[in-house]
Amino acid sequence: MKSFLKYFLILNLWVIFFAISSRVELIIRKRLELFDINIIYVSLISELQYIIIGLLLGVDFLICELKRKGAWGVNTPKLLFITLPAFLFGIFMTINTSFLHIPLPTINTYQNNMIEIRIFSIIFGYSLITSFYRKSS
Repeated sequence: MKSFLKYFLILNLWVIFFAISSRVELIIRKRLELFDINIIYVSLISELQYIIIGLLLGVDFLICELKRKGAWGVNTPKLLFITLPAFLFGIFMTINTSFLHIPLPTINTYQNNMIEIRIFSIIFGYSLITSFYRKSS
């Protein structure tokens, strides 16, 4: 029964996220039609949505860690070698496509929503939430 409640909670988090996300997207589309919003804000909001998806993917891990006893620990190598570079790559690609326009080898083009930003943002969110754990006492 506990497992059922845990996954029901996670499902509700996903539903709430997608409801808020669709509302934000609707507001952004209306503001874009009026040319009332800067493209950098649109890119950063999009990146934030994918970071939240990564965080939601790691909620199960966090719930399991919350049940354990002991002091909290941080997986520093994971933060330094996976989380930080994923964040920096995602932010750099957002800034590059908005301002710098430095030609980069990419999997996709900006017109196709730059899959790299999505991937790096999801990796960042997931690795961030799974970098924290309980040390066994």
